Amino acid sequence: MGRLDPCGVLGRTASSRRTRGHRLSIAACSFLSLVALLALGPALLAQTISPQRQTLLKRKGELLKEIKEYDQKKADAQKTLEQGASLRDMAAAANQPDQANIYARAVGVAQQTIDTADKYIADDNQRLDAINRALTWRDSALPLAVPTIVRGHITVEGRYGSRPFDPTVPVEIGQHISVGDDGFLELQLEDGSEMHLGPNTNFEYGRDVQGVYYQLFRGEMHKVTTAVMGVRAANDEPRYKGLQAIGAVRGTDFTLEIAGTQDVFAVFEGEVDVDPGGGRDKVSLHGGQKLAVPRSGPVGPPIAFDSKIASRWWER
Repeated sequence: MGRLDPCGVLGRTASSRRTRGHRLSIAACSFLSLVALLALGPALLAQTISPQRQTLLKRKGELLKEIKEYDQKKADAQKTLEQGASLRDMAAAANQPDQANIYARAVGVAQQTIDTADKYIADDNQRLDAINRALTWRDSALPLAVPTIVRGHITVEGRYGSRPFDPTVPVEIGQHISVGDDGFLELQLEDGSEMHLGPNTNFEYGRDVQGVYYQLFRGEMHKVTTAVMGVRAANDEPRYKGLQAIGAVRGTDFTLEIAGTQDVFAVFEGEVDVDPGGGRDKVSLHGGQKLAVPRSGPVGPPIAFDSKIASRWWER
C-alpha cells in the first residue's frame, strides 16, 4: 500500500468522474489536504509548536469563545430591552403605573447587561490583540509575560534604565514596573495564568538561584489561574514576595497587598503557604482567609473574610 496522499486519491476519483463528464477542482484537493492536516491535530502541533505558543493558542481559543458568548448575551439582552420598553410604553399609555415601573426595571437590568457585555467584549478584544501580537514574537528560553490590559501611566526599569511601558513588547525577567495612581496592568504569565497590578504599585519580575519570583514593594497585586494551563515558569513553584513574607501558591485566586509595613495575603480560592521570615512559623491560608504579616514580632492567626463581597479592584 503506497503513501497517504489525499490529492492522489482525489486524482484517481477525478479520472473516473471525467469519464462521466465531471471535473474535480483543485480547491477540493486543497480542502482535503487541510482536513488531513487537521486530523493529525495535537500530535502535529506538539511537534511543530513550542509550549509557549501552545499556551498562547489555547488562550486565544478561550477568548474567542468568551467573546462569542458575550455577544449572545448582549443580543438576548437587547431583545429583552426592546420588548420591555414596548410593554412599558403600553402600560404607561393604559395608565398602569405599577406595570410600567416593573417593565422599566426590566429595561434597566437589560441595559446593564448590555453595558457589562460591551465592557467584557472590549477587554477580551484587547487581550486577543495582545495574544495575536505575542504569537509573532520569537520563542525565548526565559519566561516572558504578555501585557494584555494596559491603562494609565506605567513605567518600566530594565538594563537600559527607566522608560514608558510599551504594551507591544513582552515583560522580561529583571524588569521593575511602576504603575501610576491612574494605572492598571494585566499580564498573562507563561503558565497561562493572569496577574493584575493595581494603582500605585511597584513590582519586580525576577529570577534568582531558586527560580522565578514576583516581588511587590508597594501597592497590590492579584493573581488568578485560568482554565488554560501550559508550560510552567523556570521553576514549578514561583514565589510571591512582599516586604518580608513569601507566598507559595497552591491555589488559583489570591491577592497580595503592601499595607504600610505589612504584607497582607488574601485567598479567594485555593491555598497559599506564607513564610513570614525572621524565623517565624509558616502559615497556610485557604479560601476565605487573609493574613497580615508585620515587619517583626508575632504573626496573628488567619482572619476569615467574605470573598463574595470583598473588593475586586481588578474587575473595575
